[in-house]
Amino acid sequence: MSLLFNIFTDQFDYTDVHILDNLKIPRERNSPDNVVNGFGRKLLDFCKSNKVFILNGRVGQDVNAKPTSRNNSVIDYIVCTSHFLQFVSNFEIGEFSKLFSDVHSPLSLHIDCQSLIKNNEIENHSVQQNMIGKWKMEKINEYRKNIDTDKVDCVISKLNTYNDKENISKNDMNNLVHEVSDILIDSAKLTFGTNVYAKTMLSNSKKQNNKQWYDKDCNKAKKELRKSQRLYKKYGSNIFKERLRQSEIYYKKVMDGNIKKLNADMSDNMKKLKK
Repeated sequence: MSLLFNIFTDQFDYTDVHILDNLKIPRERNSPDNVVNGFGRKLLDFCKSNKVFILNGRVGQDVNAKPTSRNNSVIDYIVCTSHFLQFVSNFEIGEFSKLFSDVHSPLSLHIDCQSLIKNNEIENHSVQQNMIGKWKMEKINEYRKNIDTDKVDCVISKLNTYNDKENISKNDMNNLVHEVSDILIDSAKLTFGTNVYAKTMLSNSKKQNNKQWYDKDCNKAKKELRKSQRLYKKYGSNIFKERLRQSEIYYKKVMDGNIKKLNADMSDNMKKLKK
């Protein structure tokens, strides 16, 4: 799409095009893709109408332009407003990896958050949320006992009343659903307890993976993958490229196996609840 993109993105239809000049960002984009289609024209119309710019082929490490798919085409883009360009510190197209996609290469965008804070674009604030504790099979009997039978009887009574009616409003049914949900949630809170979590938009704390299927084997495979990525980035030889490919395959295999096992265990547990 490069020929058409380069022509249109260099026109003075953009009232903010001077910002590109101030930031020393080229008006004309580079691209290894010379194919133009209807979707590309629609993207151009969108950019022109909303005064946004395509980062591919003009910003960061992608100035020389790289394809975003295995067939040497550019089909994945990042666009932003002219006023946001000053916060973009880098943009690059990553190496193709089957871990992320069978066709597409990953796109990496680096944003200077410190500049955003100084310009009062965003604020560092935390939001507290009450979360119910995780489900535990060994507490199933306690969960059943904590269900408020009086409220259940009240719901059943309303259902019996509705049976005698020819037309039941959508609002009546929604209220019943909410009542049933509240009964189950209240029982869960009593059984598993609640925890208060503070979510911070900007935090330097190390994130912990809370996925049930993510175990020590996943963590070990992930560390090996990162090591292979660093070696390939540093040396770039075919030996380390093949090592990276094998690390990606193994990491995906470990994750898929754990997810499959978790789904099977959950299915078995659900079947036991029916008994």
